[in-house]
Amino acid sequence: MLRCDFRLTRGSFALSFNTELTPGITALWGDSGAGKTSVLRALAGLDSVAGVIPRSAVGYAPQGARLFPHLTVLENLRFGLRRVAVQDRWCAEAEVIEQLGLAAWLPRKPHELSGGQQQRVALGRALLNQAPLLLLDEPFSALDGATRERLGHWLRDVVQQHRLTCLLVSHDRDEVLQLADRLIWLQQGRVTQQGEALTLAADWAGPFADQQACSVLPARLQPERAEHGLVPAQCAGGTLWLAQPSVAISEARLLIHARDVALSLEPLPSASIQNTLPVQVESWRELNASSVLVRLRCGDYALWSQITRRALNQLNLQPGQHVHALIKAVAMVRHG
Repeated sequence: MLRCDFRLTRGSFALSFNTELTPGITALWGDSGAGKTSVLRALAGLDSVAGVIPRSAVGYAPQGARLFPHLTVLENLRFGLRRVAVQDRWCAEAEVIEQLGLAAWLPRKPHELSGGQQQRVALGRALLNQAPLLLLDEPFSALDGATRERLGHWLRDVVQQHRLTCLLVSHDRDEVLQLADRLIWLQQGRVTQQGEALTLAADWAGPFADQQACSVLPARLQPERAEHGLVPAQCAGGTLWLAQPSVAISEARLLIHARDVALSLEPLPSASIQNTLPVQVESWRELNASSVLVRLRCGDYALWSQITRRALNQLNLQPGQHVHALIKAVAMVRHG
């Protein structure tokens, strides 16, 4: 566990960061200017602060990659290795090069690479620093969706396997909910909320209870029962069918956007939407003049649904009422 309790003032901006970082991936969430990058820079030792900073070696992948322009890709990757004894190296260079797809670029200089390629090199350099604390600032922002999914899955495996502490900054809500174990919500330089990512995702007072609300449900996949490109997943006491993943996984987080969850008083066995979960209405609140966000109880988990005010009135929904949530298979995002 790494204790952080520090303050930084730059002009009119004041940052106060107080938390305990634990092994796993912790996401820093907040609007632009909330202080997320300032936190990473402070932990990397790049900015002077007052207070307590963990005394730990770090692997830092800054926003925009910031590779050394006079070094090749291979030299950038190896930059931090010279300070690490061979017996203390837990991250294999060959694995990093293979997983990040860097083999063909090793002799190139940074100016010969695209933005996405530079990001991969920066992530590889951070990992090869062999540090127990990883600081990643938008590490996947310039990558395509399939590559983001694959590298995110690999990053989680690396962090879990080596019990690393990783602090991740991302403006992509799906990415945060797919990868993070814990979440710290920064607003105007202050920690507003912190806790388990899945808990905060389901909290009315959390950062995600808005028009882009998204539920996170753990699921166990059954690839041996796949049909027509869909695989069944045991989730929240029911079975959901989703698109077969591109990587072999048996457990996943399902991200279900509130706008993709319809409600019905009765099951609809003849509808094209074949994913149905029995749920219980907990509460709702208005999002705007035409729509409401409904929080549902689905087994041990919360499920969001965004419906129109007209639908709310037509269904005559009441707290405690049992209804059916309808979810399209193609609407679910999953991550191992």
